[in-house]
Amino acid sequence: LTVTDLCGNTATDQVSLVVNAAPPMPSISPSNPVLSHRNSFRDTLTYTQQAGLIYDWVENGSLLGNATNNLPLSFLNSSFSQYTVRITNPTTGCVSNTAPVSFSYAPGVLLNNNSALTVCDSSFYDVGGPIGPTGNNFTRTFTPSTPGTKLKLTIYNLDLANFATLFVYDGDNSGAPRIIALDQTSNGSSTKTFTASNPDGILTIRFSLGSFQSSGWLAGLTCEQPLQYRSIANGPWLNSINWESKLPAASLWTPASRHPNKGDDSIAIRHDITISEELQIDDVLVTSTGKLLLDNNGYINLYKVKPATELRVEAGAMVKVNTGSFIFGSGIIELKGTLQNEGAVTADNLIVNGTLPQQLINSTGNTSSISRLTMNNAAGLSTVGMHNVDALSLNNGLINTSANNTLRLDNTSAGNDNAYINGPVHFLGRSGMNKILPIGKNGAYRPVVLSAGSADGEGSATLKAEVIHGAAPTRTFPAGVSSVSSVRYYQLSAIENSVNLRDFAITLPYGIDDAVANPASLKIVKDDGATAWLDLGGAATGPAPGTITSEPFNSFSDFVLANVVAGPLPVSLLSFTGRWNNDKPVLNWRVENEINLSRYEIERGSTPNSFTRIGVVNAFNLASAAYQFNDEQSIGTMVFYRLKMIDINGEYRYSNIIQLERAAISKDKIISISPNPFQSHITVQYQSRANQSLGLQLFDSKGRLVKQFSLNVVEGVNQLHIEASALAAGTYILHLKTARGTIHQKIVKE
Repeated sequence: LTVTDLCGNTATDQVSLVVNAAPPMPSISPSNPVLSHRNSFRDTLTYTQQAGLIYDWVENGSLLGNATNNLPLSFLNSSFSQYTVRITNPTTGCVSNTAPVSFSYAPGVLLNNNSALTVCDSSFYDVGGPIGPTGNNFTRTFTPSTPGTKLKLTIYNLDLANFATLFVYDGDNSGAPRIIALDQTSNGSSTKTFTASNPDGILTIRFSLGSFQSSGWLAGLTCEQPLQYRSIANGPWLNSINWESKLPAASLWTPASRHPNKGDDSIAIRHDITISEELQIDDVLVTSTGKLLLDNNGYINLYKVKPATELRVEAGAMVKVNTGSFIFGSGIIELKGTLQNEGAVTADNLIVNGTLPQQLINSTGNTSSISRLTMNNAAGLSTVGMHNVDALSLNNGLINTSANNTLRLDNTSAGNDNAYINGPVHFLGRSGMNKILPIGKNGAYRPVVLSAGSADGEGSATLKAEVIHGAAPTRTFPAGVSSVSSVRYYQLSAIENSVNLRDFAITLPYGIDDAVANPASLKIVKDDGATAWLDLGGAATGPAPGTITSEPFNSFSDFVLANVVAGPLPVSLLSFTGRWNNDKPVLNWRVENEINLSRYEIERGSTPNSFTRIGVVNAFNLASAAYQFNDEQSIGTMVFYRLKMIDINGEYRYSNIIQLERAAISKDKIISISPNPFQSHITVQYQSRANQSLGLQLFDSKGRLVKQFSLNVVEGVNQLHIEASALAAGTYILHLKTARGTIHQKIVKE
C-alpha cells in the first residue's frame, strides 16, 4: 500500500494474506449402488482416506458416528436417504463434503398377476416392488429359461402381515407338492432357500393377503444346475468345505462351491455329517462308512417328488436323531443300517429292509417316537430302549424285544409265521378297542386279540403282553378244569392307568403244536394273582389252527389254554426223547397206566407247526412200558417229532414236541452195503453232505464197465437200491461219482 500526502511525501507498506484450500474430497464407490438378489440386497460404500484429516459418514445431513471408510448398505436402510462423507482439516478447520450417493433396487419380476413366466436370474418382489405394499392375491408359475436347470427361490427379507401366507409349490400349479408355507412367524432377514425337485425344475408361488398390507419380500429367482454331491470330511452339512461335487455326466469330482440342496441329483454321505437346522432333502444316501447326525436343533424334511427313496441308509451306516430333533415329511426312509432315535421320526414310512441283523436304539431314559414302522428283514431287528410306534406293519423278520427294550404300539396289524414281535410289547389300550397283538416266541407266531368295553366311557391305559414258551406256574385248578397247556402261556399286565379300562375279553390262538385234542373241551383260565387259576370259559372255533375267546374279566395276569374235566386218556406219558444213532433218529418214550390204549402214531415235521404221520406203534396196555421207534427215512439236519396217543374209542392226545438237530455233515461216504455178498439186489446206505446228483458204475474184475446209471440224493442218509440179478457171480468194484470225488467199494455176487 503506497500513501502520498498533500506535500508530495509518499510512504509504502504491505500485508500478506494466506488463503487455505478446502480438504481434498474422495470419491465414494460405488457411486450408484444397486441392491438386488445378486448381492443379497446388500452393498458397501467405500472411499480412500488421507492421513491428517478427519472423516465422518453423513446421512441426510446427520453424522452417523462412523469414521471408517466403509458403510454397509442393505434393505434395512432407506432408499430415499443420501449419504456423503464430511472431511475436516483439524489444522485449518476447513471442511468439505463429497457428492451425495443414494442406492436403488434392481428391477425384477413381480407377483402382480397370474400369468406364467419363464425366468432365470431375476430379483423377485411382491406387487408393490421392493418398497411398496404387498397388494392382492396372485399365483404365478415360473419355468427355468435354461434347459436342464431347476428354479431356486431365495428370500432375503420377509415381512408378512397377520394371516398372510406365501406358498411355494414344487410343480406347475398349486396342486403340486407344497415345499413351504411362510407366514408371519417366518418374518425376518434370515435367508431362506427353496429349490424345485421336479424334472422340469418349475416353481409355483402363491400369495394370500392377510388382515392388512405389509412390505412383503425381497427375493431372487435363479436357475440352479443339479449336481451330484459326496462328503469328503466330517462336519456340518451347510459347510461347503465338507463336500465335493460334479455334473451327473461328468467323471471328475471338484471341491464344492456350495452345500447340497433339495433338487440336486444325488447326495452321498460317507463321513459324519451334522445337521443343526431345518433342512429339506429328497435323494440322500448314507453309505456304509457314513453317519448322519441331527443335532438338538436339527430337523430333516423328507420331501417327496422324485420316484427314488428320499433317505437310504446302507448296512454299517447310522442315522442318529438327538433329543428334540426329528425327521418328518412325506418321504420314505429305507434302513439297512442302524437308527439311533432319541427324538422323533414322523416321516411317511420307516422301512427296515436290511439283510443282516439290525438295531433300533434309544440310549436315553425317555421314549422315542416313530410314526410308521415297516419290518421287512428276515435277519431280524433288535430294540434297545423304549420306542413309541404309532403304526407297525410286519412283512418279514422278527422284532426282538426284552423287558426294558421294546416297542409301545398305538395301532397294530397282524404279523405272520415269519414276522412278529419276539418278546414283550407295550401297547396303548383304549375303551372300545379290539386290538391284535402280533407276538410270538421260539419260532411260533401266536397273536393275541384284546378287546375292552366302552359302555362306561373309560379312558386309556398302557398295557404289556408277552407269550412265554413252556409250562405256566403251577396253580390250583377251578372246578371243571383238569389241566392247562404245558406248551406256552401268555402274560398281560398294566403299566400305566390300569383303572381306566375294564370289561376285557381276550382271544388266544392255538396251533398244531398246542396239542389241542378236543376243541370242544377247551377253555381259557387266568391266575388270581396268587395260587389259583380262574375259569374264563370260552368257545373254540374248531380243530387247530383256531382261536378261543374268553368271557369278560377286569384284571391282568397269566392266561393259558385249559381242558375241561373229561374221561382221562388211559395212559400217562412219563418221558419222550430222541437221539441220533448212525445219522438216524431214534425215538424213545416211557408210559404208565395203559388201559384200553390202541396205538401211538409217530408224526414228524420240518417245523414245529406242521406234522406228517411216519409210523405206528401198537400199545402194550401194561402198567409200565417203554417204546422205541427208528426213523429210517431220509431227513434233513433239523427235525421235529410228536406222539399222537389214541385209545380204543378214537379219543387222542398229543405229546410234547421234541426237536433233533444234527451237526452239519462234513463229507460224503458209504455207511454200509448189504447184503454183501449178494444174490440179486444190494442196498447202499449213503451219507451226502448236500443235495446232489450221483453217478453209479459197476466194473468187473477185468475193469470192464457192466452197469451204470445216475440218481439224485438229498442231504443226510440215503438208501440206494441196485438191481443186479443179471450179473454173473464174481467180484465187482462199485464207483460212486460225487461232486467232490469218487468213492470205491468192493462187492461180491454169489
